[in-house]
Amino acid sequence: MIRKVLDNGVEWLCLILMVVLAFDLMLGVFSRYALFRTFTWYDEIARACFVWVVFLGAAVAVKRGSHFGLHLLTDMLPERARRLAAFVTPAVIIAFSSVLVVQGWAFMEFGRFQQLQAEASAPPYDGARVEAILPLAPGLVERLQAGIDVLDIGCGQGHALNVVARAFPRSRFTGYDFA
Repeated sequence: MIRKVLDNGVEWLCLILMVVLAFDLMLGVFSRYALFRTFTWYDEIARACFVWVVFLGAAVAVKRGSHFGLHLLTDMLPERARRLAAFVTPAVIIAFSSVLVVQGWAFMEFGRFQQLQAEASAPPYDGARVEAILPLAPGLVERLQAGIDVLDIGCGQGHALNVVARAFPRSRFTGYDFA
């Protein structure tokens, strides 16, 4: 009984996440094309929902035995090799899943490293960014004071970008980072 509730619970959770994902993406399109202003959070919600749907959906598919498989290749094998492939496949899936967990953990630790690096290096350079570094580019400070759009690609957690944004409130700052 509990097993059935848990199995159905995961499927219902996948359904709920898909509904949230669809609604979130519709809100994103609406905000972009009707309001001419994009919600800042819709992309993050969509990404999180998509990741959870993929992994929970994969678990449901494996449980049902309907996960993606290359039957075209295994059907051409002799019976003995087919049985071996049926035995090896779960081991390969477990190994691949283990690699995902280990690499995911390392990526999470990288985010923590980035945070520690930002906290350690920020205080000594905050004042120098605005007063000493930006004036090295001829005319940049004047343009920032007048108001321009600034794009920072690879901004980490955006600390430096926020320091400069506070110093030049007429300019608009956008930061992107892959981590």
